[in-house]
Amino acid sequence: YKFFGPHLGFVYGREEQLENYQPFKVAPATNNIPNCWETGTLNFEAISALSVTVDYLASLGTGSNLTEQITSAYRNIYQYEQELSQYFLTTLNQFPELTLIGETDKDKRTPTFALSFQHHDPNDIAAMLGKHHIFTWSGHLYAERLTASLNLDTKGGVLRVGMMHYNTKQEIDTFFRVLARCLKQ
Repeated sequence: YKFFGPHLGFVYGREEQLENYQPFKVAPATNNIPNCWETGTLNFEAISALSVTVDYLASLGTGSNLTEQITSAYRNIYQYEQELSQYFLTTLNQFPELTLIGETDKDKRTPTFALSFQHHDPNDIAAMLGKHHIFTWSGHLYAERLTASLNLDTKGGVLRVGMMHYNTKQEIDTFFRVLARCLKQ
């Protein structure tokens, strides 16, 4: 999932195995492998970006070959994102009016956080953060049943805050500083 490149899916398999599956496809698409797996016109821009994305990932790791470099890169990314998660979770404790939806243990989660508010609509908070160039998402985030079961669907859902290996602790500080100002409004 965390590929850090274009939105692009691909499948790799033996032809005799792929013949055992029927892909979901538009009616006029061919039934011949491999094109039967395409859901429409090929995204040539994304396909061309694939190799550059692999090069980028390899540059984040070390090793004598591409496999070692990418394995090392994902290990480095994981460790750094764990640090960011812990920092975010620790700082979040200073905001009793926020509720974290999900695990509080950094080892049992990814650095993507869903927050709910006692007295604020997450959509309003996301808009205010956006004015400060802090980009978050809000609403049900395609988890309509979950937000409804938590009684958050009538309160605007949640605020989604995500971090990646290219984010910094300073950016987390900025997020919380601006968020504190938003909560006073």
